[in-house]
Amino acid sequence: MKTWLAPLGLCLFLVLGTGAACRGGGGGGDPDAGVEDGGGSDGGTVEGWRWKACPLHTDDIWGKQAECAMIPVPLDWADPEGPSIEIFVKRLKTEGTSRGQLWLLQGGPGGSGAVYEVFQEQFAQIDGNWDTYAIDHRGVGKSARLGCPQEAATANKPFGLAPEDFEACLASLQAEWGEDLAHFNITNAAKDLEHLIAETRAPGEQVFLYGASYGTTWAHRYLQLDPEPIDGVILDSLAINIFFTDFDAYFNQVGEDFLALCTADTDCNTKVGGDAWGAVGLALDAIEAGSCSELGLDRKHARWFFAELLMNVATRDLIPAIAHRIQRCEAGDVAAIEQLRGVLAGFMPDYLRELDSRSLGLNIIASEFWPLYPTDAHHLQWAATDLPVLILQGDLDPQTPHWVA
Repeated sequence: MKTWLAPLGLCLFLVLGTGAACRGGGGGGDPDAGVEDGGGSDGGTVEGWRWKACPLHTDDIWGKQAECAMIPVPLDWADPEGPSIEIFVKRLKTEGTSRGQLWLLQGGPGGSGAVYEVFQEQFAQIDGNWDTYAIDHRGVGKSARLGCPQEAATANKPFGLAPEDFEACLASLQAEWGEDLAHFNITNAAKDLEHLIAETRAPGEQVFLYGASYGTTWAHRYLQLDPEPIDGVILDSLAINIFFTDFDAYFNQVGEDFLALCTADTDCNTKVGGDAWGAVGLALDAIEAGSCSELGLDRKHARWFFAELLMNVATRDLIPAIAHRIQRCEAGDVAAIEQLRGVLAGFMPDYLRELDSRSLGLNIIASEFWPLYPTDAHHLQWAATDLPVLILQGDLDPQTPHWVA
């Protein structure tokens, strides 16, 4: 997930996408707004769903208010008269005249749109003239969430699901959903988005999409559907037509590139013996040789630990220090590393962990990124579009490296 880049992307949306400046302003829903009929900015109930007042922040029911809706969609868009599921949408409307809609598409795959609640409030403060929409992807959060018994995170499962659990988790999901599990895919999620925009958009209203990481895959698939024209798309950290089978190589290369910055820095260099990348290798060798057994890590789980640190700009600077502490492995080093692992285990709030779905992530991976299901005509194809597209891409991102963008 690339949540930390969202404020930059949204600010650039204002500056580049609409000609507005990043400035202070009003925003937010009216706590006394009550219930408004769905079906666009000018009201009207559509297919029985309605906007209802709800907390903007899931973990603060008495705080700022937004509007929420559960909007029915076909489980399989190829069979629109068949079974249906509901998609959860939260919107924060401007208090003044709206300039249009901004839809926020979370990554993962498997991340809940609830991660954007803070950004919705921040965006309203930057420019309160836009209505922002956060959506739970089908299979996530309040949108028919997928789950399996193996999903519970532990200290040795920093990503919520260990590779050795994949087969059992998929078997559990298939037992619950049968052939319908295949409908929790990217194309159906893009058709959900197309439908939701059509349901909520007023005639002539501007619409922009912002997708981060897997959210770029979701937004790109939307463009492949050749929908009714919108006004622009922001793709933050491209994850389009990539394969999870290459992730080890991505993380290794980005890790080596990042640690080369330490090696080139005089102060950092002296702390790691002149080779930061080599220091990590020595730490892994020490773990494999039985050193620092108090940590309860084998080489595989130590690599996961370093990978988890690399994924987050707030923790990656700790990698050289952790490698040094593992090699030295005094009592204080063990205590410091255990303290950090405890902090990381609680890094994601419980409510987000419960809304996110590693099971949906696994199913999406199995459908296209590491295909186990038959793929559709959009797989490995690129959208042809005349829409304005703003692409944001870092050069030290292990999940969406710039050389595959």
